[in-house]
Amino acid sequence: MRIHLIKTTLSGEKGIASQQDRFTATRARIIDAAQNMFIKEGYFATTMQIIMREANVSKGGMYHHFDSKEDMFAEIFSQVSKASITEAASHGTKGKTSLDVIYNSAVAWLKVMREPKVASILLEQGPSVLGWKRARAIEEKDSLKSLVIMFQKAQQAGEINIGSVTTVAKLFNALLAESAFIDIEFGDPSWPQIEHIIKLFLDGLVNTGT
Repeated sequence: MRIHLIKTTLSGEKGIASQQDRFTATRARIIDAAQNMFIKEGYFATTMQIIMREANVSKGGMYHHFDSKEDMFAEIFSQVSKASITEAASHGTKGKTSLDVIYNSAVAWLKVMREPKVASILLEQGPSVLGWKRARAIEEKDSLKSLVIMFQKAQQAGEINIGSVTTVAKLFNALLAESAFIDIEFGDPSWPQIEHIIKLFLDGLVNTGT
């Protein structure tokens, strides 16, 4: 009986793990299929039926994971946003000061935005699909948090003197968002001015409040 109970428990745990693995794998398959179709055909031209076919899932399986196509896009938007921040942060660590890190991270993020698949989800389709307010809320949840932390480090290091770190982070976040749109629209000719303005913004913080 004792051995039987141990085997039953282990089997149950394995069953739970397998069920969770299947759930995760199916969700990932749906997201991958949806993202590929959104990029290839566009959000509005991609139906739930197309995504179900591409992901090889049933209607019930689809709606078990997502209530609507918009919620599916919101999840993709969030994942791409987080990935872009992670990628930018990996380049932004190079710098002698906290302000150098912020500048390098910002420039790296803008370069990530140049990637067609990233730009398609975050810049071209995101605002129209989710609405500007919801898109900003999702994007800021991660990017704003990261910026606040970086500006706090600069403040604590005595590099800048600002009243509200959150306010400055929001303004800088908005500057980067608009810079990304300008870069996508005008390309390389706009790049030197964008970099210059970002540098001016950060340099200006050094004397703020002094």
